[in-house]
Parts: sequence; structure tokens; C-alpha cells
Amino acid sequence: MDWELIRKKHYDNHLSEHYSELFGGYWNNIDRNLRLFNESDIKPVSNSIALDLGCGNGFQSIPLSIIGFEVFSVDSDGKLLDEFKHKLYETNSLGNKLKSEIHLISDDIFDYLDKAEIFPELVVCMGDTVSHFESENRVLKMIEKSHDILKPGGKLVLSFRDYTDDIEDKERFIFLGGGKEIFFECFVEKEENGTRLKTYDIFHKWDEKCERWVSSISHYYKTILNSESIDTFAVNLGMEIDKSEKNRGMFYKIYKKIY
Repeated sequence: MDWELIRKKHYDNHLSEHYSELFGGYWNNIDRNLRLFNESDIKPVSNSIALDLGCGNGFQSIPLSIIGFEVFSVDSDGKLLDEFKHKLYETNSLGNKLKSEIHLISDDIFDYLDKAEIFPELVVCMGDTVSHFESENRVLKMIEKSHDILKPGGKLVLSFRDYTDDIEDKERFIFLGGGKEIFFECFVEKEENGTRLKTYDIFHKWDEKCERWVSSISHYYKTILNSESIDTFAVNLGMEIDKSEKNRGMFYKIYKKIY
């Protein structure tokens, strides 16, 4: 199984087009993450450089720029980066809120980290991006590479969903939201002795011409992560846990580099 190819096809042909709708609207996510960063005391304190790994369409990068970071935004999804570019041009919505430049970088996360020439004071990898990696070892490798380029005193912010609980019977069907013309749901099942989650995204869209609902289904995989093992790894690297909380099934972690 080519994990990355399946994920890429899922996003290219199914998910990317509806990404903002699926998560409750573009500007709602901008406002939500801006509040999250402010509440977590995320702000420039040294060189004002932030690295957003798996930036998608900018849900984290735009709030970081508003706060005052120069943001290097990395993603390999062309459709999401195109949406990101479009949103940056919506000056009527943004006004003069963006305080620093945003650099859009089309690249694989690990390829970029291998050749990065910046030393940010902040690295973020959010929105369940780390669960898209093929194994927990790959997540730990990303944490290690991020630690290596972080300035001393810099912070690494991660978010990922908790999939460790047993998911059985009707709990495997999850309604995600929608409106009059489209709504979203997913179906999930655990595989590989509970270390992997097979996720089916199901979209139902009203076809005005045919006057009927049309459904599309696609799947990809997520890695089920152990929160405690990630904490232990980060601490052993030379970071301290600045914040660790779970909100509505999502872990939010902030690690501060000590050495």
C-alpha cells in the first residue's frame, strides 16, 4: 500500500475542494486559531520567524501573520495552496491585519525540513496533519527535525485528534456538518491492531439539474498516535511541555526548546 499516494489522491480528487466548508468556513477557522494562539501566549519574542508545516489553505499561517510572525508556509497540496493565495488577495476581508510577510512553499514537509535554511522561533504542525504521516515514528522524526532548527527558547505547536478510544458499531459513523446543498459525514474503522484508522469521507451534494442528492466517497488512512509517548520523546530531545490539553477530542501540545 502506498500510503502517501492514497492520501494525495484523496485530497486531490475529493477533499481539498470542500476543505473550508468541511471545517466550518474559512474565516471562522482564522478567528478560532487567532484566539487559540492569543490564549496560548504565542507571540514573537526573538527573530519573529514561524514555520507552518502542512499549512493547507492558511488556517494557521494567517493568524500567525496577524500576530506579527514572518511565516514560511509549507504544503504539497496545490489546490489548498491556490485557495491560500486567493484568500491573501482578499484585501477587503484582511484589511491591514497582516503584519508580516507570508512565504508560500510547495513542498513535502520532510523534504523541506531536510534543506531548511531558516531557524524559526516557532514551528506549528496543526489540524491533525501529523496523523496523516505513515507511522508514529515518522511523527517523531518530524518533531526531531523541528527541534533541530528551532532557536533555543523556541516553541513547537502540535495538534492531533485522539483516536485511541474504542470505536464500535454506530460510533463509526460521524456527521461532520453541512448546509442546504451539501453535507458531510465519515465512516471510520481501526486496522493493524489499532494503530491505523481507515477513514471514508462521504459527501452528499444536491444536484439542481437532476433534482437529486449525489454522493461521493473516498478513503485514506490516519495513524493513531499515543499522546504520552510523543510527550516523552519531546522531553528527551530537550524540550519542556509548555501546554498540553484536550478539547473536544483534539490534543493541543506546545513544547519549548530548552537545549
